[in-house]
Amino acid sequence: MQQSCPRQRAAVRGKVRGIMKQQTQRISGSQDSRVTAFIAITLLITACAPQRALLNSERIAERFGSYVVRLLQQDESRRVSNLASRLDDRLITRTLAITYFEKPHAEFAEVAASIRGGASIGSSFQDAGWEVSKQTRHIGNYSVASGETTVAQLMDISLPRDLAMHVYRFSVTQGEQSLPFATIVELHHPDYMTASDLRRIYRSNFVAADAVVAEWRSAVAAALLDLSATPTP
Repeated sequence: MQQSCPRQRAAVRGKVRGIMKQQTQRISGSQDSRVTAFIAITLLITACAPQRALLNSERIAERFGSYVVRLLQQDESRRVSNLASRLDDRLITRTLAITYFEKPHAEFAEVAASIRGGASIGSSFQDAGWEVSKQTRHIGNYSVASGETTVAQLMDISLPRDLAMHVYRFSVTQGEQSLPFATIVELHHPDYMTASDLRRIYRSNFVAADAVVAEWRSAVAAALLDLSATPTP
């Protein structure tokens, strides 16, 4: 169980007192004293600071030791990208992301252009000073049929196979302004993420209507069919 904020601060104060005690024999105003004071203040300030949720790119890098994004297909309304990690001299797809762009906004036109050029979505917005959020619309499984060999090749898996599917609306906020960017459907490698993992991470038990889920699955099937006809980079 996570400690309450007062308990965290009390624990940190104890650590700070210990640090300061070790420095009592040092000359006041020395470089060591200034560094110690900085550490103490930083610890106190960050004791209860909220932790930003990991981006998918960060989670892949943390889990597999590397992260690469490749743009597989794109038009005005949709982008299909490969969020991968390196294994020897190969790329293994950890997340196949299908992005359905919403109406563009001038406020983040430069970021959007970078994303359409192949950059990662979440990190591009964060680097530009935007806060990102995901509103889950569905968590479940997508059944990949034996004939969908492109997915098998990208993920290096055997088929048929059920893959965890996450559907969410991606929005960005800066100051008082909050804007939608896209609806994203992600299919995850079975060694990376399951539907149970997604529900735990995003704390969501949201259940979409069967008809809505069927529409998303049809959209994914269409995207995979188009992808199979496109040479993979």
